[in-house]
Amino acid sequence: MFFYFYPLNGLAAYEYGTAMGRMLMDMKAIADRQKNTGNDIYYAVLDNVSSGPFSLEEIRALIREGKILRETYIWKPGMEKWDFALNIAELHAMVSLAPPPLPQDTNEEVETDDSCQRSTH
Repeated sequence: MFFYFYPLNGLAAYEYGTAMGRMLMDMKAIADRQKNTGNDIYYAVLDNVSSGPFSLEEIRALIREGKILRETYIWKPGMEKWDFALNIAELHAMVSLAPPPLPQDTNEEVETDDSCQRSTH
């Protein structure tokens, strides 16, 4: 008689364990969503003006467009003060691959050295 109920008890334990596992996975998914909601808010200084809030995906798009560079100030909840995008862990990899800002004196003509241009006549 013990062997007769053993498979039934094992099946019941399996079903309870599966149900509990699903419930824990759902609770973790809800907690992750709530946790990411607050951490996914960023503000950036664009054209000398505080702009935002931006999601992480919007920040990535601004980096791709070249509007956010390594030296762009970023702030998110939990930070004491504004910091460069390069110093923020989740943005570091993205902005470190971006080129540095253009030089400010791009309109000046480059001086050429006449001694290098010798005529062969």
